[in-house]
Amino acid sequence: MSELFKFKNKEGYENVIPPGSGGLGYMGFDRLVLSQGENFAREVEGKELAIVLQEGDMEVSVDSEKGQDLAETKAVRTSVFDQKPTALYVPGYSKFSLKSKQGMKARIFSAPADKGGSAYLATPQEINQVSSGVKNWRRHIRVIFGPDSEITERLIVGETVSNPGTWIGWPAHKHDYDNEEEYPLDEIFTYQLDGPYGELGFLHIYDYEESRYDSYAIDDDNIAVAISDGYHTQQAVPGCRMYLLFGLAGETKTYRMKSDPRFTWLEDAEELFEEGMGHNLGNVIKEKFEG
Repeated sequence: MSELFKFKNKEGYENVIPPGSGGLGYMGFDRLVLSQGENFAREVEGKELAIVLQEGDMEVSVDSEKGQDLAETKAVRTSVFDQKPTALYVPGYSKFSLKSKQGMKARIFSAPADKGGSAYLATPQEINQVSSGVKNWRRHIRVIFGPDSEITERLIVGETVSNPGTWIGWPAHKHDYDNEEEYPLDEIFTYQLDGPYGELGFLHIYDYEESRYDSYAIDDDNIAVAISDGYHTQQAVPGCRMYLLFGLAGETKTYRMKSDPRFTWLEDAEELFEEGMGHNLGNVIKEKFEG
């Protein structure tokens, strides 16, 4: 169902999850670290990239089949926990370059691209942050390139940030089969953690009908996990926040997910919370258990 990959905490470009690894058919994952004053350039053929800035500054230029799309466009980010994302989309069959004055770190998703397109720099000003869930499964979601985006060909990319000690993505969900409820997609998760004295979280992937369970301790910032199938969810321990960067891709950019049916009743609680009726949560839970 899944495979964990550790990447090295050093400068340069690192191919962490090559295409075809971890049971994935469409996705790859790379990491880029530039030191002060360093440049990086690469030509892309047959795949698209979503480069998500984690920290530092970058100046980007992209030449696509349609001509120069971006020229020396600048971006800065200091915290993935407290700032909305900046992300560069590089279409298939193009050339791009990155420069950094003070140094930068970025994480990169890739997927096959059948055609070229236009480059795009998604900025914090255009990205909405919404909250989902209730109580200890409340989290903050930032969709960068969503299923309805006309920018990407296959890639779906976004971020989620937990509160201290809360779950991300509960109830757990999956997207394994092509039917009315779900659509098969590869998924890659990568993390950062924030705690004053220690950092720890957990990723859980399972198929309860087949009694298959994978769990990983997320205890540093150099981890990526390839998820080929199964329900998945994660949690930060009390006193620690978790940042999740996620990417998905499949044969088409279709997003349908199936939540674990044993816990979909919690959606009633979420609806009450959004309607400002959180004082009725206790009654909802009591009715579900007594009913």
